[in-house]
Amino acid sequence: MTGRAARYLYLARHGEATPDERELTDDGRRQAVLLGERLRRSPLSLVLHGPLPRAEQTARLVCEQLDGVPVRPSELAGDYVPYVPRCAELPSESADAMLAHLSRFPAEEREHGPALAEAALAHLANTCRR
Repeated sequence: MTGRAARYLYLARHGEATPDERELTDDGRRQAVLLGERLRRSPLSLVLHGPLPRAEQTARLVCEQLDGVPVRPSELAGDYVPYVPRCAELPSESADAMLAHLSRFPAEEREHGPALAEAALAHLANTCRR
């Protein structure tokens, strides 16, 4: 036996945003509260959020449902496409639609996303070892 404890990484997207994407709608705020209630019994040690206001608002509302879990911004939790699959990696019935959807993201998000995702994973893995 190695004596290592299990660690979990929970990922969540921000709640529903207003059309200008600056803040959450009433439904988005309710989604965040419900997520916090659902995570209440999970052994969370930290909540990180991306730099956008809607992400910060979601994280704050989630943490209001938790007991003393700190919340911090992280550029690594920002908006980007972490991986663009090849057509052959996707189910044939949905490959074209998925790739068309991903192509609508800015080229910078698609191109730099994999490196950001790798950096985020390395950072989070290192943070969890402390």
